[in-house]
Amino acid sequence: MKFLKILLYIALGIAGFIVLLGLFAKKEYHIERSMEINAPKQLVYDYVRHFKNFDAWSPWTALDPQQKTTVSGPDGEVGAKHSWNGNDNVGEGSQTITAMSPTRIDCKTEFIRPFESTSPTAFIFEEKGNVTKVHWTFDMKAPFPMNGFMMFTDVDKALGKDYEMGLENLKRITEEMAKQQAKDTLSVPTAQ
Repeated sequence: MKFLKILLYIALGIAGFIVLLGLFAKKEYHIERSMEINAPKQLVYDYVRHFKNFDAWSPWTALDPQQKTTVSGPDGEVGAKHSWNGNDNVGEGSQTITAMSPTRIDCKTEFIRPFESTSPTAFIFEEKGNVTKVHWTFDMKAPFPMNGFMMFTDVDKALGKDYEMGLENLKRITEEMAKQQAKDTLSVPTAQ
């Protein structure tokens, strides 16, 4: 009987500690990474806006190459939706384009698994001559009491490394595309 009381006190203590952490822990997180890409803004923008390209530069593709992905709606336009369902490393969810302007693409990212949540994501494009600076943002709300557990993790660092990897992939692919376009332009014979 004494043993059960001790277990009960330990369980209540842990639960109280988690509740206390949840009351004081951050509930909102803003993750943002950016990278300069040596390619024209329109090329990078058009590549990002089409979800058919996402698996090629996504940092999560390598975590589960067997994941199932689908694109529905008008790809590259408002309403386009990219859905995925994979192993425990990538989970299940979707992202839908909600708004577009010449310098920004806004998405709604919905996670089904490992936990349910909805968060805004954005891609912002800055043109600097023939260089494009791409910002990838993610705003997350951590519900109580999950926010208490998140105090033990550097959320920005954990998610940020994935965003950095994705931007590095995007840079590699679009810079190669820009080089190929430049070669193709130079090889076109001129009329004499």
